[in-house]
Amino acid sequence: MIILHSFEEAKSLRHPLALTIGNFDGVHLGHRELLQRVLEISKKLHGVSALMTFDPHPISVLMPERPLFRIFPAEVQRKIVESVGFDYYIEIPFTKEFASLSADFFLKNYLFEKIQPKSIVVGYDFGFGAHRQGSLELLQKQSNENNCSLEIIQPFQVDHQIVSSTKVREFINRGEVFAARRFLGQPFFVEGLVVKGDQRGRQLGFPTANLSTNWILKPRIGVYRTWTEVRGQKYYSMTNVGKNPTVGDGNQEIKIETNIFNFDSDIYGEKIKVHFLDFIREEKKFSSLENLKQQLSLDRTQIKEAFHGHDQIL
Repeated sequence: MIILHSFEEAKSLRHPLALTIGNFDGVHLGHRELLQRVLEISKKLHGVSALMTFDPHPISVLMPERPLFRIFPAEVQRKIVESVGFDYYIEIPFTKEFASLSADFFLKNYLFEKIQPKSIVVGYDFGFGAHRQGSLELLQKQSNENNCSLEIIQPFQVDHQIVSSTKVREFINRGEVFAARRFLGQPFFVEGLVVKGDQRGRQLGFPTANLSTNWILKPRIGVYRTWTEVRGQKYYSMTNVGKNPTVGDGNQEIKIETNIFNFDSDIYGEKIKVHFLDFIREEKKFSSLENLKQQLSLDRTQIKEAFHGHDQIL
């Protein structure tokens, strides 16, 4: 997949071109249906596929006072799109100046003059231009005038709920990672480097890999059934997201620590991925380290039984 960073670079695109435009945070099942449709059209055209998105996320620029917790960082989003099979990934820098362009000006002077798509596929809620005043009707009109087909993908539903990035974030914030997985089409995961901790887990018989990550979105505080990817291999694991209140004062930063089953190697400084499958229990303060150790044993037994029961995802 070729990554482009401006409309000028996009002039080098091969044609005929099937294009989609959007933010695609999380690349959930609704997004994937749209992406698959673009791939189908590009094959019919004997052409190429392209996705246009924006970085930083428009909300971060237009409403900086509103915190935005992306499901996955931009670099992970690019990898997911590449795995789907796209030819081009156009990542346009989003600025206040760009946001001020009228919808009509954007279509005429950027989309159709520089990108020149033969087919466009967008979601039912697609909006563009200053204050999102660009309508699907305007996009249809301009597409017709430029000999470009337009296809609008209707809402994708799971369990009678419309799949959206907002809903996925809500699930993750509540610890409902199984529900998030159903909307994403894969488990929510966090990636980062393993750093040294206080070694207390090892003393208790539950050594953990402590994750240093730039992921802004983290699941609700608690203990989770997870699987962890290390050096390309997958291992069952249990993971704590929290502040270790039994041994701390509760004012520490939220940490992600994972106990990897049947694994005993030095991986400090290495990158791992922790995939969240189920919420097991809330984090709590125990009266003693022995009580904590007993609870961890119960947690591990529960998680192993789940893995060897109905959900062997590895």
